[in-house]
Amino acid sequence: MSKKIKPILLFIIVGIVLPLVGCLEGLLDIRIVLLTTASALVFLTQPAPRPTEAKEQAGTDRNSFWWITVMSLLSLHVPLIEWAYFHDMKTVYTWSFPLGVGVLLLSIVFRVWAIRTLGRFFTATVQIIEGHQVVQTGPYALVRHPSYTGAYLSYLGTGIMLEAWIGLLFAMVAMGIAYYQRITAEEEALRSHFGEAYVEYSKKTKRLIPFVF
Repeated sequence: MSKKIKPILLFIIVGIVLPLVGCLEGLLDIRIVLLTTASALVFLTQPAPRPTEAKEQAGTDRNSFWWITVMSLLSLHVPLIEWAYFHDMKTVYTWSFPLGVGVLLLSIVFRVWAIRTLGRFFTATVQIIEGHQVVQTGPYALVRHPSYTGAYLSYLGTGIMLEAWIGLLFAMVAMGIAYYQRITAEEEALRSHFGEAYVEYSKKTKRLIPFVF
C-alpha cells in the first residue's frame, strides 16, 4: 500500500491540481472530488511501476509506458482547463453529470475486473514474465485489452461529466495514439512468445470494443 501512495499523490497533483492552480475552488467541486477518488481507486487496484521498469523493458515496451503517461496527463489537463477557465464551471444539474458519472463508474469496474482477472500478469510495461499465459476468461473473453477499454472509458466519462467537448475530443485522439503504441508493442511481444495460440485468440476477439474493434 505504501508504495502506491506516492504515485497516487503525484498523479493527482500533476494531473488534477496543476491544471486547476488558477481556480483552486474547483477542487471542491463534486465532479473533481469524484474524478480524484476514481483516479486513486484505479491506482490502488493495480501494481505500482518500479522506478527503473520502463528502462529495463525498453526492448518490448517501445516507450509505450511514457506515451500512456504523458497522454494520460494531457487528456486530463485539456478537459479540466476547458471546464475551469472557459465554461465557468457549469452546474452539475444537467444530463451530462449523471451520464458522465455513470460512464466513469463503469470504466472503474471494467478496468478493475480486467486487472483482477489478469492477476500477476498485469504490469505497467510490456513484458513477458515467468509462467505467462494467454488469459481468455472474464473481460478477456470479450476483448483482448479490457484494461485499456476501461481506461479509455474513464476519459470519455470525464469529458462528458465536465461538459468539456473539445477536451473530450482531444482525450479520445490522444489516448487513441497512446494505446495504439501500447497495443502494437504488446501484441507483437505476445505473438512472438505464444505464437499460434495468441493468433487464434486474436481471431476470436476484438482489441478494445466487443464485436467492433
